Amino acid sequence: MTTSVAMPVHATELDILGASPPAAGSTCIIDDGKLFSKSGVGAVQGLCGKLEKKTGYHLDVVTIRKLALVNDPFDFADKVIERWYPTAEEGDKHGVLLVVGKTKDAALVGGPGFMGKVGNELLSDILQTNVAVYAKEEKWNALVETTYRRLSDALQGAPDKGGAGGQAEVSAEAGFLLKL
Repeated sequence: MTTSVAMPVHATELDILGASPPAAGSTCIIDDGKLFSKSGVGAVQGLCGKLEKKTGYHLDVVTIRKLALVNDPFDFADKVIERWYPTAEEGDKHGVLLVVGKTKDAALVGGPGFMGKVGNELLSDILQTNVAVYAKEEKWNALVETTYRRLSDALQGAPDKGGAGGQAEVSAEAGFLLKL
C-alpha cells in the first residue's frame, strides 16, 4: 500500500491540480505540506481504507504549505474535486479535506452524495472544533484522524461523538469557513 502520493518539494496548487486523483484502495493522502508524521500517515491510511470498505465513500486529504495562486482554501478545494472528479457521478461519493499549514486553515468539500450524507451541521462543526483546535496547535495527525472518525460515523448513520474534546473556542481571526 502506498503511503502518500509523491509531489515535488514545495509543490504549488498547479502541481496538485495536475496530479491524478489518489486511486481508490491505494492512498488517500497528498502530503505536499509535509504535515504528517510517518505513523500519522499510516493511521490515516487505515482509516481511509476502513471508511471506503464500510461505506463506499472516499475522503482525499491534501496538505499544502501555503496557497500562492488562490487565497481561499474552499476555492482551491473546489477546484481540486472538480478537476479530479469532473462529473457529479464520479465525485458523488468523494470528499476532499484540504489543510494549509502556513495559515493553519482548512476546507472540506465533497460531491453531492458525500455532502448530503454528512450534512452541513457536521461539516461546520468539524471546521469549528477539529480544525480550529488542532490546526492552532499544529496537531495535523489529530486533526485528520478525528475528522475521519466523525465523517465515518456520519456516513454509517452513527451519532457524532464530537471533536477536539469539546474544547474549541473559535476566535474571529481563526478564518475557518464552511461553504454551504
